[in-house]
Amino acid sequence: MDLKSDCFHVGSDCLTPIAYEKGIITSKQIFKLAEKFGYHFNLLDIGGGFTAFSALETTFAKAAAVISKALQKYFPPELGVRIIAEPDFDTCSSSIQFNNAIRMERVEIVPNLSLQELIEKKTTAMDQQFKDDSFMLVNIGNIIERYREWKMRLPNVEPFYAVKCNNDPVLLRILINLGVNFDCASMAEMQLILDAGVHPDRIVYANTIKAVSHLRFAKENNINHTVFDNEDELHKIKKYHPNAKLALRICPDMKSCESRFQLGIKFGAPERDVAHLLKVARSLSLDVMGVSFHVGSDCLNPIGYEKAIIASKKIFKLAEKFGYHFKELDIGGGFTASSALEMTFEKAAVTISKALQEHFPPESGVRIIAEPGRFFPTRAYTIVLNIIGKRVVRKGNNDPFDLEHENAHLYENTSDIEKVLYYVNESVYGSIGFITLDPTLIILKPLNAGDWIYFEELGAYSLVLATEFNSFKKPKCFYYIQEEFWNEIQGKIDLPFDFYNMS
Repeated sequence: MDLKSDCFHVGSDCLTPIAYEKGIITSKQIFKLAEKFGYHFNLLDIGGGFTAFSALETTFAKAAAVISKALQKYFPPELGVRIIAEPDFDTCSSSIQFNNAIRMERVEIVPNLSLQELIEKKTTAMDQQFKDDSFMLVNIGNIIERYREWKMRLPNVEPFYAVKCNNDPVLLRILINLGVNFDCASMAEMQLILDAGVHPDRIVYANTIKAVSHLRFAKENNINHTVFDNEDELHKIKKYHPNAKLALRICPDMKSCESRFQLGIKFGAPERDVAHLLKVARSLSLDVMGVSFHVGSDCLNPIGYEKAIIASKKIFKLAEKFGYHFKELDIGGGFTASSALEMTFEKAAVTISKALQEHFPPESGVRIIAEPGRFFPTRAYTIVLNIIGKRVVRKGNNDPFDLEHENAHLYENTSDIEKVLYYVNESVYGSIGFITLDPTLIILKPLNAGDWIYFEELGAYSLVLATEFNSFKKPKCFYYIQEEFWNEIQGKIDLPFDFYNMS
């Protein structure tokens, strides 16, 4: 008989969190005892009993604090023991759902099919079941491959994944187990990552303008790493989180970055304010330990990183005049992920590595971190949509969608007499949308209601923006991994999912 784990259950609605601690201690003893019989346990099930009703004095937050402390002491992540639980979704606080969700998630091991072949197999099965809901296909192997590329191109830069980009629990669990850290912008994001068992030291609260309640939450949960870019924020931090470790976020030269989505208008201190901010921080006895910048989302010109790194070096020297000795540089995000963009991550990494080697070489002892978002999930996610209808838009025929109306742009630079609008059942943007047959979208054959169409590389800022407007469901995610890649990584990476072979 193959024994692999120990489990316990403290009973429904446990009012004393110490029971979990004692259960974990007892389990540790059983793990050691099992070794005498030749067993090497690799899983611990801490059961249920998590309170949910506000009327109960013992809250889930209190229980979680006791559990997390005990697990860190007796079953730390480096032991490789998988920790699971059995909460009841009907009565349980939503914050426990993270670990339960990933524990139950199924991942299909597929033979080496192309993406199009896999989509055809899935949609054929859905047609046979008379189903036409939109869905996401998620290649978890691609996430791992992107992590490998990061480590190869920027081995000395620690990634703090921007949770705002995509908070899919499966994606987060993969990144956690790969050793990636996290950039959180709100209390909910910090809670999500803490609930996943991540140590507070692996989190940066990377929002320059923080709600007081969120800042207090960070302090209470020992999330000390955060940023600022203005004087008011310094006074707020002094009052509510005086022992925080701070990075001064500066605004880089946005023109040189050529970013698709520039952030300088909202975040980052201009160069003229830096000395004043350092002076105020010193007068408040705050611990400023580094510089942070962000070149904007999808930076198309790597020279933007180089200029920002040079500017940061000057601020490191300036800080010494105020008694600071900086030891961290955060180069932010902006790393391109779409394969269609000419500017590739490889080119950016070369520029960044060269600039870091010149201005912040390893021997300087400066810790280099970054906040990649779209880099990790973008290419792994493909949305598959069903055509639910179409209409022909005619030029100059008194059509309500004629040249003089909102779709006039369809006829720009074309002599076409008509266009076709295809309506799909997507919900990523919160309502039914339509796709136009124009040069930006290549459709090889006419489509009809019931046909399927797909769009690749939609892992960033898609699901997190989805709503259920008009009661259209959000796309369901189907996770898969290529069989060849699965065979390669077995035993090398802990992936706590339910893997099964494609039927």
